[in-house]
Amino acid sequence: MSIFAFTTMIQPIASTRSRIATSSWARSNLVHVVGRRNASSQRRIPVQLKADIPGLGEYGSIKKVHPGRMRNDLFPKGLANYVLKGVEPTPLDPVPGKHAGREPSIETDFAKLRTQLKSLPPLVLHRLPATGSTAAPTSQMDATPIFGSVSATDIADALKDVHGIHLVAPHATIRMMDSESSDASGKIKALGTYLVHVVLKQGGEVPLTVVIEAANDAGVETS
Repeated sequence: MSIFAFTTMIQPIASTRSRIATSSWARSNLVHVVGRRNASSQRRIPVQLKADIPGLGEYGSIKKVHPGRMRNDLFPKGLANYVLKGVEPTPLDPVPGKHAGREPSIETDFAKLRTQLKSLPPLVLHRLPATGSTAAPTSQMDATPIFGSVSATDIADALKDVHGIHLVAPHATIRMMDSESSDASGKIKALGTYLVHVVLKQGGEVPLTVVIEAANDAGVETS
């Protein structure tokens, strides 16, 4: 047999062996990657709940959750604390009343918040008139403009400072209603009486009357 004929026979065998080796390497790496993904999806970390969460656990209990749920949902909303390896969880303060030793559930908080908001008188904030006049506006359409503006954040801060009501997004947010005296961002830009709504994540809205009054030259404290 000539050297040329022998070489011709060897080439297909070498090519087949190369394909087999490449295929084996690909399968090995695929199994490795899939295994890593499965391990990641099944990973759970211990957390300490700061509220009763339906389907997960009660206030103060230690539960294991997916890291993504803790990172994107529970921790940003203040519903759970991380439990560090080898560190004893910090005992949570007891809550007096029917649910002593644990924080009321989110549903109970919403019911209480709705009742509190419905019983509130008009919320008054003070701003300096842009014209220097402290006279009350005759109508909403020709309301006196103010220095600065009043945003949903300002109203939420006033609720907390004046009435001790703390709105925590996204569970409760403020939706500005009046557009005639507000800019594109929904901020109030003039003196007057306005209607806003507190939107509850669990459903429903509670109307809230907001009155923007003029601060006088003596320096009425603004909210």
